[in-house]
Parts: sequence; structure tokens; C-alpha cells
Amino acid sequence: MIIKSEREIVLRRMQEIETEAWVAMMNHPKLAKHLPLLRTPFTLEDAKEFVLIKESYWETHGYGPWALLNQNKLMGWGGFQPCQEQAELALVLQPNWWGWGKECLQKFIEHKSYSRLTQLIVRLPDSRKNLRGMERLGFQQQGVTFIDGNLFFQFFKNLKTNN
Repeated sequence: MIIKSEREIVLRRMQEIETEAWVAMMNHPKLAKHLPLLRTPFTLEDAKEFVLIKESYWETHGYGPWALLNQNKLMGWGGFQPCQEQAELALVLQPNWWGWGKECLQKFIEHKSYSRLTQLIVRLPDSRKNLRGMERLGFQQQGVTFIDGNLFFQFFKNLKTNN
């Protein structure tokens, strides 16, 4: 049994994780159900390109997604990434870590690289049936959008600035 503890979540740059670990994670059948934009099978080349893109956000925007670890085990990835004029919150956890979203979100928000963000957007695929958790986290649903023909529910949250 995994005991939830916020201090156990460790943020690492995505490039620090073995490419094979990304391949194994992204090819998990339960995960693919909730990632309609994911091309499967997810290959070593896909994983290398994926990490390069995610890491490039740090160079261009000063923030980006992280690898999430607990006791040196890859939980998944997530954080904020640029999306038009806003920051999009992305969180992809391996199925055995589902239910840790709130703790991960809190860890992201506390990180100093995100202190200048004022608004977040989250897009959840229509495979996600329980959307109330987003409201409990302070997000408000504001319509839907289509990406590559896939329906996503949109949620927004305004953040307080520390000026």
C-alpha cells in the first residue's frame, strides 16, 4: 500500500529519466485511454522527441513540466506548459499513482518557477467522467474545445500573484 505524503513527491527534469521508462509508461493501456492525442505504440524515438519538446519550454518560457517521482519510482509527469497566452496544467500519472493529483498540483504551484503565472487552463478528455475534482481544486469549467477531432472539457483557474 502506498501512503500519501506530499513530501514524498520529488520533481526532476524530464531529461533525467531513462528514455525506456517514458516508453513503458506511455504505452500502458489504461493510460492511453485518457490520452487521445497519444500515438501508440510510443517508441524510443517518440520518447526522445517528447522529452526534447517538454524540456524546450524551460528555455523559451522559464517553466515547463517535470518528471514526478516517489521513492525513486516514476509516478508520471506534469506541470505547466505554454498554451497560447496561458499556462496549461498537464498531469499524467501512471495508473498505480492515480488519486495523487491534488498533491502533485500543490507541489507544482509551490515551485518558484511558476510564481509569475496568473491563470491556468486544464483540458480533460471526454473519457474523464468525474469532473467535480477540478471544481474542488478551484477550477471553473468554461466550455469545451476540440483538438485533432477529440473533445476536451476546459477548466480555468486564476492564481494570486506574489508581487
